Amino acid sequence: MKPITLGALLLTAVFWSNHAIAEPDPGYYDSVDTSSAQAARKTLHEIIDDHVRIPYTDNLTDTWDVLEMADQSQDDPNGIITIYRNAIYIKQHGGNDFYNREHTWPRSYGFPDDHPGNYPFTDMHHLFLADADYNFSRSNIPYANCDASCIELVTDNNDGRGGASGPFPGDSNWMDGEFTDGRWQVWRERRGDIARAMLYMDIRYAGGTHSVTGDAEPDLILTNDRSLIDQGNTGNNTSVAYMGLLSVLLQWHKDDPVDAIERQHHEAVSAFQENRNPFIDHPEYADCVFGDICKTVVGECDSNFVNLVEQTIIVTPTGDDDTANIQCALNTAADDGYPTVKMTADTYYIGGIIVENFTGTLEGTKKTSTIISVLDNSINCTAMQSAGQTSAVIKFIRGEPRIRFMTISASQPCLSNLRIQNLLHFTGTSANDNSCSNDVIFGAVDRMSIDGMDVNFGPLQAISVMAEGNALGGCKDTLLGTFKLNRSEIFNTLTGIATSLKAGAQVDINFNQFQGNA
Repeated sequence: MKPITLGALLLTAVFWSNHAIAEPDPGYYDSVDTSSAQAARKTLHEIIDDHVRIPYTDNLTDTWDVLEMADQSQDDPNGIITIYRNAIYIKQHGGNDFYNREHTWPRSYGFPDDHPGNYPFTDMHHLFLADADYNFSRSNIPYANCDASCIELVTDNNDGRGGASGPFPGDSNWMDGEFTDGRWQVWRERRGDIARAMLYMDIRYAGGTHSVTGDAEPDLILTNDRSLIDQGNTGNNTSVAYMGLLSVLLQWHKDDPVDAIERQHHEAVSAFQENRNPFIDHPEYADCVFGDICKTVVGECDSNFVNLVEQTIIVTPTGDDDTANIQCALNTAADDGYPTVKMTADTYYIGGIIVENFTGTLEGTKKTSTIISVLDNSINCTAMQSAGQTSAVIKFIRGEPRIRFMTISASQPCLSNLRIQNLLHFTGTSANDNSCSNDVIFGAVDRMSIDGMDVNFGPLQAISVMAEGNALGGCKDTLLGTFKLNRSEIFNTLTGIATSLKAGAQVDINFNQFQGNA
């Protein structure tokens, strides 16, 4: 075990005081070209290449020091958390019998001989602290999906996760076989961490030399071909080496998104190596680099919210009595698979529902002339008459102004920290009994297109309703807050409350984050 020096303690203190979970420096990814997989690969490599090498083992700052910061337990600041078993151990500050350093890209496949010019050997973006016996079991087996016939390697319950054994896969790692014929399935909470580390290695090491030191670097390539992987196990440093399985790693990347534990590892390593893992900062780059899905250019956001949609629903009763009750309801049996809107009334005709298109400017992008077009496919209601209904039955407004398709056109649309504000204007009449226990508004975006690339968004909820300037009372569904969308979420249903309207009243509803439904 390396002696604990005052320098090491100061190093830790300075790091945690200056490097909380952070964002990359503004402009770090400005030169990324996502017009094609080849362009993205080249420009990303140029950004993250030529990092600072930290010695593997040294009396001064080495990989032990940095990894014990990077993999510090969330529950115990004096302990570390291991990648596969999820076990916590008191920091040993060097070699010990409990945990060691796992090379997710096995060093025997391309760079086994450690020397001052061997950059992948000490690259901590793919190094994690691991239980010594789990590291030994994994050896250099490729990452691959297993099944219930595989050998189970359980996890501990620490840092708020892990420990659930039982039916496959549970919270366990699974393995069978050995060397390139084997399979090693990482447990579900860390498989994304492993995947993004491996994707990084493929981009960071593209052959050639380190432009500062002149040291030769290997070309590391992810593949599904086990025969190619096997060729790299020569016992010597090689110019080209393979590891995998690529298709599995890409799926794990999607299945297990970036979380706080992975970000902590990333920020600690980035602070010392002075380069970043682009697949942690921008998970969407993986689709472009490895799948050639390169239709969207995502820039840094200049603001935290975007006003996207304004809808106007005009309900006009026809008849002598302007207190006629109005109901808007869904017809979900539409032939085209999208809900349409129908309306009923007492003994009066309803003129129709109109959802107007909206075109506006998208804030928070680097192109101020961004255009948003909202198309509703002419959602209208045919006038209907339904006799015999009473205000006790029809006491609320229920409607779905569903936006069939939304297009955002921008050179660099902002997709992070996105907030959609949905402003609806209702004009009409309805029963007014100060009760909204059953009043619900539905609205949704079926699809959204960012420069031709379909994007799904997550659930959007509603906040409280104002009627004639006063907040409603006695409603069980009052919702408050601010909502932010993540790019990968699925936009399902927007729910909130509607009020009984007095004749001529106008209600503005801003749809933000759901906070409660008491």
